[in-house]
Amino acid sequence: MPQGYGLIKRKDGTQLRAHRVAYELANGPIPSGMFVCHRCDNPRCVRPGHLFLGSHDENMADMVAKDRSARLLGGSNGSAKLGKEAVVSIRASVNSYSHIAHQFGVSPSAVGLIKRRERWSHL
Repeated sequence: MPQGYGLIKRKDGTQLRAHRVAYELANGPIPSGMFVCHRCDNPRCVRPGHLFLGSHDENMADMVAKDRSARLLGGSNGSAKLGKEAVVSIRASVNSYSHIAHQFGVSPSAVGLIKRRERWSHL
């Protein structure tokens, strides 16, 4: 289940998200570009009364309004290559971006973003 959404596999092997199928069965086709959103915030839910249509922006606003947006900063982000100590060292270093990048195993552009506080701005 990608991101917790139920899937329905068709005979041809394609997979459909179960909540979208449930919405279409209850209400008809989903207009192009529209999202099927959950009032209950349960991705597995397929109850038609819990589903409604919204644009991407409306879906994101609903997520924020319900305080479901998780912004994982710095080391809390599973994709982070650096820790707090490394970021502090990068900002303090007077070496070239290329030298710093090689030292920490990141790109020179990543070093620049850190030094300009466009990344790790919470530190």
